[in-house]
Amino acid sequence: MAAAIWAVGTFGLPGWLLADQHPVRNVLEGLSWPAGIVATLALGAPGLWRWMRGRSANLQPTLAERAPSPLVGRALHLVDGELPPVSAVGLLDLRVKPAIDTHAEDGSDLPPYVARDIDEDLEWAIHAGGIVLLHGPAAVGKSRAAAEALRRLRPNHKLLVPNGGPALREIADAGVDLSETVIWLDDLERYLGAEGLDVGLLQRLCPPGGTGIAMVATMRDEQLALHAHAATRSIADTSTGIDQAAVEVLAGVRGRRRIRVAAALTDTERTRAAQVGERDARVRRAVAAREGFAEYLAAGAAMMDRWSTGESPEFVRGQALISAAVDCRRAGHHDPVPVALLADLHTEFLPSVWRDRADLPSLDVGLHWATRRVLGASSCLQPTSDQHYLASDYLLDRAQQAHADSTAPLTGPVRDRTWSVLTAALTPTQNFRIGASAYFASRYDIAEQAFISGATSDPKALFYLGIVLDQQPGREAEAEQVFRDAIAAGDTRALNNLGILLAGQAGREAEAEEALRDAVASGDSKAPFNLGTWLSKQPGREAEAEAVLRGAFAEGTNKALTNLGILLGGQVGREAEAEGVLRDAVAAGEAKALFNLGTLLSKWPGREAEAEDVFREVVAAGNTGALNNLGVLLAGQVGREAEAEKVLRDAVASGETKALFNLGLLLSKRPGHEAEAEEVLRDAVTSGETKALFNLGLLLSKQPRREAEVEHVFREAVAVGDTRALNNLGVLLAEQSGREAEAEEIFREAVAAGDTRSLSNLGVLLAEQSGREAEAEHVFREAVAAGNTRVLDDLGVLLGGQAGREVEAEEFFREAVAAGNTDALFNLGVLLGGQTGRKSEAEEFFREAVAAGDTNALNYLGLLLAEQSGREAEAEKFFREAAAAGSSRALANLGLLLAQEPGREPEAELAYRDAIDAGHTDALNNLGVLLAGQAGREVEAEEFFREAVAAGNTDALSNLRLLLGEQPGSEAETEDFRAMPHPDVPTL
Repeated sequence: MAAAIWAVGTFGLPGWLLADQHPVRNVLEGLSWPAGIVATLALGAPGLWRWMRGRSANLQPTLAERAPSPLVGRALHLVDGELPPVSAVGLLDLRVKPAIDTHAEDGSDLPPYVARDIDEDLEWAIHAGGIVLLHGPAAVGKSRAAAEALRRLRPNHKLLVPNGGPALREIADAGVDLSETVIWLDDLERYLGAEGLDVGLLQRLCPPGGTGIAMVATMRDEQLALHAHAATRSIADTSTGIDQAAVEVLAGVRGRRRIRVAAALTDTERTRAAQVGERDARVRRAVAAREGFAEYLAAGAAMMDRWSTGESPEFVRGQALISAAVDCRRAGHHDPVPVALLADLHTEFLPSVWRDRADLPSLDVGLHWATRRVLGASSCLQPTSDQHYLASDYLLDRAQQAHADSTAPLTGPVRDRTWSVLTAALTPTQNFRIGASAYFASRYDIAEQAFISGATSDPKALFYLGIVLDQQPGREAEAEQVFRDAIAAGDTRALNNLGILLAGQAGREAEAEEALRDAVASGDSKAPFNLGTWLSKQPGREAEAEAVLRGAFAEGTNKALTNLGILLGGQVGREAEAEGVLRDAVAAGEAKALFNLGTLLSKWPGREAEAEDVFREVVAAGNTGALNNLGVLLAGQVGREAEAEKVLRDAVASGETKALFNLGLLLSKRPGHEAEAEEVLRDAVTSGETKALFNLGLLLSKQPRREAEVEHVFREAVAVGDTRALNNLGVLLAEQSGREAEAEEIFREAVAAGDTRSLSNLGVLLAEQSGREAEAEHVFREAVAAGNTRVLDDLGVLLGGQAGREVEAEEFFREAVAAGNTDALFNLGVLLGGQTGRKSEAEEFFREAVAAGDTNALNYLGLLLAEQSGREAEAEKFFREAAAAGSSRALANLGLLLAQEPGREPEAELAYRDAIDAGHTDALNNLGVLLAGQAGREVEAEEFFREAVAAGNTDALSNLRLLLGEQPGSEAETEDFRAMPHPDVPTL
């Protein structure tokens, strides 16, 4: 027999003898164990004999023990410590999910593969080498499609399945030959991180242009969305974030290398599936299944039923175990969970009425129920080695989508006890992922505990702990200290975050700059961008900022182009450069650059249409913030207010709170929409847009009898730091009798806050107070010195009322006119009209004022002309124009003019009566004078005199006495009735 074994070993057996079920093969297989024993004894007999006789043989030198392979313990499915070929590893070992009615342990009875439309892109990526990511919902065939493609294209390449991210890094650091290797990363999130796969390690393993290594990864859409959310968080744009390594890796996987596997089949895939279904009944049933092709094959709906529906004691225990395992994965722990931890945690998920029941089955019974395969496919709770269990991806997906799935038994946030049990039971390294998940769930208390645990074995956790503390108001000092501790421990990433933290604290700019420059020197790729951005906000350092941002872009930070464009756009004369840079940023894929390009164009006269196109493109790309800017752009174009309103309402509906402010502003300018404008502005304030308080105050100030509300709103605006409201509050108080002192105090606060408008109003307030003219003049002159040309007119009025200062007053009026103040034209006319020999000059300025739209000047021009013989007709014309413009004084003056012309008394009476109806009480006296001169109308005259007296007209009292004959002696015979002209006295 030994000879036969030797012959077979030397020459092999004829192929026909080894055919399946051949009699010779069956015999040989039956003899294989006895033959092996005989051969072993034959080969080892001499040595065995020597041992049995007790002979001492000279020890022979042996080869030194081979060093353990760096793959052992770090890679799965090894063969004799070496990587197996792709073709030698079964589909189930690659975590391809069993389908219904799959029983073979090697997966050989899986349904035939149905070719997917994505196979073309997948094959291209695998052939090209480098990383490719397949993503989609759970149980849609991501792993199956990838594994089948590898078997087609690289069956003989080595296969590396790392036992976690740190293991992958250790294998690479050990110098293992990975040429012609496929790296399989199913559920990519388990491998990502600074301790595992980051951009640096990815580039080492898969350098650009290299085809030797194909890295094939899968990820569920829900998990990918979490990383996308991390990328959009505010800190991710400036600081190095907790999930930054993952964010950066995923950001680099795009185009044909990021492939989405959909749950629903396309029409062509359905046709292929129907053809395959002719050979496999499972595929045929899946094509027609209501729940969908992939879900049917994976028994997804049945697994949900297993988890969700039941009443038996076994169900209650098993459901709680499944829920506990699912919650562990929701908390970020994607490794199999030890049975002891499940035993501790699952009671949290038992219905309260079951927790103390005697008929609740044992833990083993519950585990047996939960791990039972459903319809021959996967189980809800998947057992692994050493009494560890992992919740199904499919159930995890459904739990994370529970807001849309009322059948999921696990809803709401991760349970508090799940967080606490995990952080207490897991290793410091495992707590890194728990900390990151808690952070993104805004459970900073849990994240803090997790990273404190992590820091006991890895100082890198200090950096993450600093990020968590930095996100909590009031803990900046703690965050700073932790960042400094991380830096001292050698983690230079913390320099960048420390710089950002300090930059937000007044008075610490120098420290912030130092930290950011140190971060740049340490090689932190984010630091140049942050340093340049920070410098761009420092007055006078624009040139430095530009240089740093250009350097950041040169080093590969494309978003530096966006900030560079913003910087240039703020510099006069560099708008064209800014546009070019922003367009380059857009071409480089920077979505924010398109928004900023629209903003730049919207400020550029004549380019509104281009800006509108850009904003609409940004909106179409999903940036609802551009709706607000588009609405503002449209609101500034005559006739497009309705469009603007619709766009702003869309922005509000999408959650853009800034749009509430702009919508309220737009509505406040539309007559009849005041109530809605008020409501919208109040909503804006409630949502945090505190600048809306000022505009709300302005809106209310235009409505009668709401002064108390206006004051309250303006004071609220002042309290939140809006100093604009100080001036308006001062004006409001100044109009209320007895509150002048408060108004003065508020105006002085506004002046101290840098509001030069308040100098003007303070001057007006002081000028109205007897004895404070000198103070008013001083304030007006301060306002002029501050560049407020409007007060030139006020200063002229003040000086014009002081004897001997008419020349100075005229000088200021002329300066005001030169500065474009049309009010000064009128006041200059008044000043000159009162000076002998300068009436023609006065007339000229009144006419200029009229041409500028000052209807007040019409009345004064009429008065000036009425005093000049022969110009009565011109005077009448201007009085009538003034009256038509709403001047009751002009009506009274017109009546006086007409009363002096014989035969026009009826016209004069009519003018007086119109003036009285318009509220001009002095016309009562003048009408009384007119009637007293007409026989038989004394009673009417008396009536109007008495009304005038009641209104406070002292001339009417004298006239009434004359009418009644109450004046003593001859004076009554010589005194005439007095009718007075009524010019518009210049006011401040």
